[in-house]
Amino acid sequence: MIDSIKALSGLLQGTLLSKRQMAELPILQTSEKALAVQIFPGELQAAWQVLRSLVDVTGRWPVAVRPTPSGNSWAECLFEEDFFKRFFYEEAENTADISPQGVLAASMRVDVPAFLARLGREFDEANPDAAAHAADREEDERVDYQQWTDDALAIVLLPSPHPWDALAYLHYFGASPRGSEYYIAVGRSWQERYGAELVAHYGTMLQCIASRCPSTQGEAMQLAREHDLFAPDTLARPGVSLYNHARYLLGHDRWFLHCRP
Repeated sequence: MIDSIKALSGLLQGTLLSKRQMAELPILQTSEKALAVQIFPGELQAAWQVLRSLVDVTGRWPVAVRPTPSGNSWAECLFEEDFFKRFFYEEAENTADISPQGVLAASMRVDVPAFLARLGREFDEANPDAAAHAADREEDERVDYQQWTDDALAIVLLPSPHPWDALAYLHYFGASPRGSEYYIAVGRSWQERYGAELVAHYGTMLQCIASRCPSTQGEAMQLAREHDLFAPDTLARPGVSLYNHARYLLGHDRWFLHCRP
């Protein structure tokens, strides 16, 4: 694993990211650090692909982030954001070890089908008449509602080559209060089934690229249900049915997952 800006800068010579600003960010309560690279609006996908292609060399998974602009320098904005704070991890059901390595170890013990079944029961009990879970519908509903944002200001290279390990370092709002280990495990299952990789993490929003689509409507419906349970605002806020979300998943490789307060 590369561990310095100097080493990363050498790898990026001759690429889109050559001569960009970089920073080393300490990961709280660990001896680990992340490396950050400046990116500009409109180049998220191209910049991420450059760093994704180097994972076997860097040993680090790239994830785009969006620090809050404060009028200070790019590097100062990154440090002010405190991406790696552990406060929200303390709200989980299991707080025996909320370090990144502790969360990752817990994720290896998660029974994904059992967890998804639990989320399903909780949702159905709280929303017995939810329109999104009605019988399949065939109305002509738009299916291009999922819009990626492209205003990330940095890509952080995390100290793991595995995409969904990112949720052990960068807290996803939807993981509260159950625990990030469950959502890491679900993400890994999507990676195994669909080649789904995390591209951007904006706290309440995750953007992913999948290398495979569901092959049948039934399979797509199951995946749509999982997306809805993992990130309820993905469907609820735009008012999209499971059926039409599934239609989208049959032919698109970009996933936008949203869960907000």
